[in-house]
Amino acid sequence: MTELTAWFYKHLNGEVGPVSETEIRILLESGQLTPGTKVRTGPDSDWRSIATAFATDRTTLAEAAETRIPGNEGWLTDAPLADERREPQHYFYNRGKVAKPLLIGLTLAVGLGLAGFRSHSEAAAFAYLAYACAGFFALAVVVWTRRLLQREPALTMDAEGFRLAEFSEDRVPWTAVRDAVRHRSRHADNLIFELDRDVAKTLRLAGLKGLMQRCLGRSRNKATVMIAHMRAEPDVIVREANAYLARAQVTRPLSPVEQAQAAAEQAMSGRLERDRPLITYLLMVLLSAIYTCEVVFGVDAGDHGAPSIQTLFVFGGTMHDSIFIDHNYWRLFTAPFLHADFLHILFNLVGLWLAGRRLEPLVGRRWFTALFLVSALGGSLASILFNPPNLVGIGASGGIVGLFSALIVASFRFPAGATRTGLQISAARVLIPSLLPLIHAARDGNQIDYASHTGGAIAGAIAMFALLRIWPLEANIPRFPRVASLLGGAYCLVLLLALFPILVARQDIVADPFLNFFAGRYTEAASIFMEKSEKGGEPAPYYLLWRYLAQVRGADPQASSNLRNAFAAAPDVWPKPVSKLLLGEASEEATIAAAGNDNQRCEATFYVGEWYLLHGKRDVARDHFAKALAWCPKTYMEFDGARGELQLMAGIKP
Repeated sequence: MTELTAWFYKHLNGEVGPVSETEIRILLESGQLTPGTKVRTGPDSDWRSIATAFATDRTTLAEAAETRIPGNEGWLTDAPLADERREPQHYFYNRGKVAKPLLIGLTLAVGLGLAGFRSHSEAAAFAYLAYACAGFFALAVVVWTRRLLQREPALTMDAEGFRLAEFSEDRVPWTAVRDAVRHRSRHADNLIFELDRDVAKTLRLAGLKGLMQRCLGRSRNKATVMIAHMRAEPDVIVREANAYLARAQVTRPLSPVEQAQAAAEQAMSGRLERDRPLITYLLMVLLSAIYTCEVVFGVDAGDHGAPSIQTLFVFGGTMHDSIFIDHNYWRLFTAPFLHADFLHILFNLVGLWLAGRRLEPLVGRRWFTALFLVSALGGSLASILFNPPNLVGIGASGGIVGLFSALIVASFRFPAGATRTGLQISAARVLIPSLLPLIHAARDGNQIDYASHTGGAIAGAIAMFALLRIWPLEANIPRFPRVASLLGGAYCLVLLLALFPILVARQDIVADPFLNFFAGRYTEAASIFMEKSEKGGEPAPYYLLWRYLAQVRGADPQASSNLRNAFAAAPDVWPKPVSKLLLGEASEEATIAAAGNDNQRCEATFYVGEWYLLHGKRDVARDHFAKALAWCPKTYMEFDGARGELQLMAGIKP
C-alpha cells in the first residue's frame, strides 16, 4: 500500500476506521457511502464530506471517477466500467524497448568483468565486488534475453482474472487482488498487483522470479507488470485493469501487516522531523577530539601539520604483521577512529552526518551505535585481509559506508513508495562512489582504502538484515536494545584497554633518545642522553658521546665544553679516546689504535664515521658506517646508530 493516510468515516452514529482512501472510494461507488458522508484523516482533524475532502486533497469527485491519478498512488482508479468483453486481452513485449536494457546490462556485465580482471592483483577487494556486480548484470541479461525471445503473451486479462507469464503458470482471479498500484518514474512504469496471501500460496510461480521467490520466501503475493515495455500504451493497460477491478467489486479491509506498515512509516516521518541524531553528533565530536590528539600528541612531526605514519601506527592503526604476527587484535577496534589529515576527517564527518540524520531516528540510538561499530570492525578486517601488508589502515570510512548500506536495507521495512525510494536514493548517492575506485591515491601518497569501504558495506548490510528479522512491524525500533548496548559496551571496553599499549608505546618513543635523535629533535635527545648518563653504569660514557653528537647537530654552543668537562676527570680508558677524537685532540689512527678488542674497534669505526660526517666528508663517513654495521653486535647502540645514519643519508626516515 502506498496510501499512508488513515481515514475515518461516520456510520450509524459511530466512527469507522482507520481505513484507506481506496476503501472509501470503493464504498462510495458501491453505494454504501454517499458524497455527503462525513470523513476525516485523523482524530485531531475536522469532519468533512467526502466530496469536500476529495476535492481539497486530490481533485473533484467527478474527475477522480474519470481520470487516472498520476504518480505512485493506491488503487488504480474508479474509472467507468468498460463494456463486457468475451475475448481475453493479450499484451506482448515490445522487442525494441526490451533490447535497450538488454544492451545496457550486457555492456555493464562485460565492463565490470574486465575491470575486475585487470585490477585483481592490485585491488582484490574491488575485483571481487566487480565480479559480483558483473554476475548480477549477467543474470539481468539472461532475464531480458528471455523477454526478447518470448513468443507467448506477457500479460493476459479477461473478465475472470489475469495471467502474468513471468509470475505464475496459473490465472489469478480478480477477486484475489487486494490492491493495484502503478509506480511511475522517469525510467520505469510498473503495474503492481498485490494478491491475497492465501490465494498467492496456491499459485504455481513461474520462471526465474518464481524460483527466487520460493528460495527467499518473500514477495510471493506481488505480481509486477512492466507496462512501459509492452507494445500497447501503458495507459490503455491501466484502463483495462481498472475496468476489470471495478467490475469485480472487491472490498477488503487493511490487513494487520498493512496497517502496521502504514503506522511505521508515519511514525518514522515524525521521528525524522522531531528526533535529533545525538549519537551522530557525539561520534563527530569524538572523532574530532581524537584527531586533535593525533596532531598535538603525535610521536613526531607530520607533513603539513597532519599526523605522521608512525603516529598513526602507534595510536592504533592496523598493519598485516601487527595483527597476524604480533597479535595486536585491539588495533582492529582502534583504527576506525584515526584519520590521516584534515580533509580525511572532514569528508568522514560529512558522511557520518548524512547517514546519521536518517538512520539514527529510524533504528534508535543504541542500534545505530552498534551498526556503526559493527561496520567499522568489518572495514578493519577487510583492510587487513585484502590490502598489501606494508600499508597502515586507518579511518572511519568503513563504519560510515556501512551505515549507508544499512540504510538501504532498512528502507525495505516500508512499502514501495516515496519513503522507501527516498531513503534508497539518499544512501546510494554516497554508497556507490565509495565502493568504486575512481581515485586510487590521494595527496601525499595516502591511498583510499576501498577494501575497508567494501567490508564495512557488507557488514552493515548483514547487520541491518538481521535487525529486520527481529523488528516487529508494530515496533518503532528493533527489538533487544540491550543487546546493542552490550555490543557498544564491549567495543568501548576494548578501546579503553587499548589505551594502555598505546600510551606505553608512545612513552617509549618519546623517551627514547635515539628515536628523537634520528627524528631531528636534537634538544630533546640531548636532554634524555644526559638523564641516562646520570644513572651511571657501563653505558654512561657512551650516552655522553651521543649527547655531544645531538648538541652539535642542534647547534648548541656548549657542546664541546660539556663533552670536555664530562671526560675531564675520567680515567684514560675506553671510550675516553673517542671524546678526544670528537674534540679534535686525537687522530683517526690513534683512536682506532686505542681500541682494545673487536667490539671497541667497531665502536671506533662508527665514531670515526661521525667525525667525518661532522666535517662534511659524507662519502668517507658512509664507508665507516657500513663497516660498523657489519662488525658491531646488533645489541650495541653503535649498530643502531650506523643503520640510522645510513638510512638518513639514503633519504629514508629511520
